[in-house]
Amino acid sequence: MHEAKWATDGVAVFKSSIESLWPVYLVVNNLPSSIRMNKENMILCCVWFGPKPSMKSLLKPVVEMLQSLHVAGISIKVPEGMKTLRAILLMVFLILWQRHQLLI
Repeated sequence: MHEAKWATDGVAVFKSSIESLWPVYLVVNNLPSSIRMNKENMILCCVWFGPKPSMKSLLKPVVEMLQSLHVAGISIKVPEGMKTLRAILLMVFLILWQRHQLLI
């Protein structure tokens, strides 16, 4: 079983705009800490473009994808043949307003 954590934070597209980009990244905790946060090891799950999103609407597709990955897994080819990879979300990093939106 592989463990993952996700992170998201928005960035304004223009100084005077209400539009922003919100990438959601997954990081695999099973990787050594020295390479875990390298950009080639981070998984971009989704990107929101627009006004600040509701965290429920932004993260719902990610949660559904992770549930499927935990239950069914994905098949990958390794030198020994095919292997099923499953994962579980271990941590979520949210700032205060994001956490509040998920709790209500």
